[in-house]
Parts: sequence; structure tokens; C-alpha cells
Amino acid sequence: MIDQFGRQINYLRWGVTDRCNLRCTYCMPEDNMNFVPRNELLTFEEMSTLLPVFQDLGIEKLRFTGGEPLVRKGILTFFSTLRDYQFKWYLTTNGVLLTDQLQQLVDFGLKGVNLSFDTLQEGKFLKITRRNDFKRVQRSIELVQELGIRLKINAVIQKGVNDDEIFDLMGLAAERDIEVRFIEFMPFNGKGNHPGFISADEIKEKIESKHTLQALFSKFGDTAETYQVDGFLGKVGVIPAFTRTFCGTCNRLRMDAQGAFRTCLYGPTRSGLREMIRNGASKNEIKEFVHALVLGKERNGFEAEEQQKGKQLESMSAIGG
Repeated sequence: MIDQFGRQINYLRWGVTDRCNLRCTYCMPEDNMNFVPRNELLTFEEMSTLLPVFQDLGIEKLRFTGGEPLVRKGILTFFSTLRDYQFKWYLTTNGVLLTDQLQQLVDFGLKGVNLSFDTLQEGKFLKITRRNDFKRVQRSIELVQELGIRLKINAVIQKGVNDDEIFDLMGLAAERDIEVRFIEFMPFNGKGNHPGFISADEIKEKIESKHTLQALFSKFGDTAETYQVDGFLGKVGVIPAFTRTFCGTCNRLRMDAQGAFRTCLYGPTRSGLREMIRNGASKNEIKEFVHALVLGKERNGFEAEEQQKGKQLESMSAIGG
């Protein structure tokens, strides 16, 4: 699909659940979570009917997110159907449930894992996530490596929380063929601001105080600035999620577990797909609906944010990670 700015849109981030088994302090409240009623989520059958539609529309890459995708009962059966299509598909996970299911996911064609891991300190992990699952996540990292699956570790960096661990987290890539990516905090905590924000430029300046960074070639649509570090086997990435220097080449759509789309994280939600499916819409009608969304995709995140002016941005837990 080509949007109005001539960008080839071929990447879909697909939230398959609104639930997570970690309630991270920067994303989810400790209690009083309001989860979507199950009958408002797309069923696995409805999700499966969309796969040939997305393939016909030219979507080449699927990334399944959440919440946490692996908490949804029966999700492996859905993932098994991906073997019938040509998608390259990936998983974003917190790693807590990954070890028991990873081999099956690989058998179903899983190409890579993005794993959220914000600290190497067990006590701090408990404070951030409110769960005592540090060792389980460590084991997931080891197992992904053992199975030879591409691994990217995502760390949201916050001043006064884990900015003192940037070099320690980088160390994960020193002797392993993985990519450690530092992400700017996005103001999606339901408040629109965050005192712990540290910019991508500040992160790079800190790294360069000790290491030489060699910029690597970026593919069209890449969100991370990726670097080779002197003496490292793996790579280091920085994602300017808030300052948004990559927006002009965005090739992504995002769909949540209810079938609602965001053509940009900073823009409004566009719903209607779930109702179309349940009202018996044809494959062509669904394709036309999605194509129309793509043609309305914003030029960049700043343009999208203007559409939300005066509104409080939703929490990332509500958006779907």
C-alpha cells in the first residue's frame, strides 16, 4: 500500500491483548486496571480472516505486541496459522512466559524477538515491574540466544531510574550478537509529561564519553539509529521515540486487540474494522477500509499530535505497547 506521501506501508504492529503480566511503573498503574471485555476483542477466527487481507494489501512484516501477547489463552493456535502465509513475523514480549513457548513459536516461523528489559538489577526490576520475575526474563534472553533467534533488547531510559545503567545494559551486546536499544520515554503515562525524560541525543552523548559509535546504514522505515561500538560483537541502538527524527519514513500501521487502528502513535484511534467483520463485510470491503486508512496516514508524529491537541494522551498500556 502506498500512502499519500509515497511511502510503501508494509509493516503492521498487531496488539493481540490488552493485558500484561508486568505492571511497569512507567506504563501501567498498580491497581484499578480496566481491561476490555473479552467479547470486544477480536476472536482468533476474526484475526485469522484478516491474514489473507493483509497479505493481499502488501503487508510483509507483522509484529505481535500487547500488553503481553503470550498471556492470551490459545494464542499459540493462532500463531500456528502463520505458517500458511509469507509474512515475516516477530514478537515483542516482556519475556516472563517466553521460555515455555519459544520452541513452538520458532516452529511456527518466528523470525525475531524484541524483549523489554530496563535494568540488570534484580531489586530495581522488582520496583519497576512490581513482579519478581527477573530470573525468568534472564533465562528467556539466554534461550533466544541458544536457539539462534534474532534478539533486540529494549530499555526505556529514565533519569534517576536507570540512566546509571546505560553502560551496563550496553554490556549485554559486548560479547553477544544482539542489539541493545535505548528508547526515549514517551509521554504516554496518561499525564502527558514525565520528569525523568532523557533525550536520544543525551543518551548518545553519554555513550560517546566512553565509546566510539559508528553509524550503520538504516533501512527505509527504521525507527532506531543503530551503531557499531568499538570492540562489541553486537550493536547498540537509540530510538528517538519522543523527538521523532524518523517519522518521515514511517512505513507502519498499528492495530489493537479490538481491531482499531492507529496510523501514528501520536494520532487518534480509528475504529470500525471489528464491526465490519461482525456484520459480514467482504474481503474487498475490508481491504478498501484499510487502504483508506493508509491514505489518511499522517506525514509525521508532529502532524498527528496536532490532531490530538487539547486531549490527554492515552497511557501506553491502553494503546497496546
